[in-house]
Amino acid sequence: KKDKKMKVKNMNKEIRIFPTPLSGRVYIEASNIICVTLINENGERLVKSKKNCIDLRGLPQGIYLLEIKTAFGTTIKKIIHR
Repeated sequence: KKDKKMKVKNMNKEIRIFPTPLSGRVYIEASNIICVTLINENGERLVKSKKNCIDLRGLPQGIYLLEIKTAFGTTIKKIIHR
């Protein structure tokens, strides 16, 4: 089974978020990741990581924001955890 990937342009650099739909872990592919932050619907910063993977297990299902900081800028992407 081939994973679907969501592509986001970030100042001419590609960011991939997968798998979609999300459950368990979310993986981010991007050049020069500085930091990835998971934010809930209330604006609370739940997880901050310098790695390209965030574990969603144990978090309630719902809508979250991923703030992805790279050497090329910051991108915020909405994700749905099922």
